[in-house]
Amino acid sequence: MSDGNRFLRAGSHEIKGSAFLLSDWILLEPSFVPPEFREDPDEKPEDAELFRETNRMRRGKCIAEFVGLIAHETVHAFNRVTAKATAPSLSRKQRAAAFIKEEIDTREKEKEILDQLRKTVNVLEKAEKETNSQGLRKRIDNQVATTKLAPWAVERDFVSGTSLTYLELFVNNLLVSESIEKGGIRSSEVRENKELVGRLKFLGSPEKVTQSKFPERLTQDPETKFLTTSLPEIGDLLLVRRIIEEHWKERDLDADFEVFLQRHREAFFPKEISYTPLP
Repeated sequence: MSDGNRFLRAGSHEIKGSAFLLSDWILLEPSFVPPEFREDPDEKPEDAELFRETNRMRRGKCIAEFVGLIAHETVHAFNRVTAKATAPSLSRKQRAAAFIKEEIDTREKEKEILDQLRKTVNVLEKAEKETNSQGLRKRIDNQVATTKLAPWAVERDFVSGTSLTYLELFVNNLLVSESIEKGGIRSSEVRENKELVGRLKFLGSPEKVTQSKFPERLTQDPETKFLTTSLPEIGDLLLVRRIIEEHWKERDLDADFEVFLQRHREAFFPKEISYTPLP
């Protein structure tokens, strides 16, 4: 199962093997809400008040985030119901563009919803009072002001709960779905390959694995101790996703972001799909 904040369509390979394969999913993973402050008789009064204020600010941040998440993922679900999501009859390149456009449209709608909350008289102030929080309006103002909408920026954003950009996630999901459909692969096979790929041990750095023409040969199954010589196509594609994520995780933050981005594209993307050039 995926982590993070996501809308998953019924039948998606990400939920294959679950008891709810034919259900749409909205996954939410908001920030941790701190527990209520409890008085400590030995604590100084000024420390207690500072802790209370910090708790109220954290709670306000979490509520603002949660409201934005619900608005965003609900719009994705609405698009699914109203058939505004990516059409399967389009080419890969067109589907990639439609995927990014749907994300942009969703962010715009999320901003509209949050903006409407800001304009509704006293609704945020009332929410702060009822939840003993503060800074809610400031947080929502910031969410509205900082939402990325340009295609080049959305493509390069990391998807919640993953170490994949939006375009990387789309490409990998597309290829996995095509492989499942082409091979008539059952849910149990998808689950088995996910489990296998998840436990494979890399025999070199993620950088070395990324640069290899046959990255599966640089892995070993720790249960059997056998070196991997080949994987079924679905296994290869699931391994690609893991390689990309591991490569991002080990990246030096001072390293050129665009270099990593294009390296993944060149190694793992169909040639017809590429990132929108930077402005």
